[in-house]
Amino acid sequence: MVLSNAEKQRRFRERLKARANSGVTPDDIVRAARLMWDYLREQDIGTGNDPGSFEDKLNHWRTRKGVEEWRRLHGDEDDPELWAEFGADADLMAKVAAVVRAVRFPPPDSDGQ
Repeated sequence: MVLSNAEKQRRFRERLKARANSGVTPDDIVRAARLMWDYLREQDIGTGNDPGSFEDKLNHWRTRKGVEEWRRLHGDEDDPELWAEFGADADLMAKVAAVVRAVRFPPPDSDGQ
């Protein structure tokens, strides 16, 4: 079946829209950071530690030491069960974790090297 130019353009626009809708925005990353902080805060409060404010934790995650902590929190593998305890936000956490992994472990060159 030969597609008309208009049909090709329509399909191309649909693919672009689908890719744009599945992306991670900066707001998504901040939201994931807040969700992670809420999770860690509950753990810290349970042990009697003062977790501090979200802004303090976010500033810490921006430091060299904090970046490593952030990466460890988001894991090295794509494990859907890892995010299950985030309930309705599990998909968001998994998408942000995928971006963190992509930055941490960049893909090989297109020629496989």
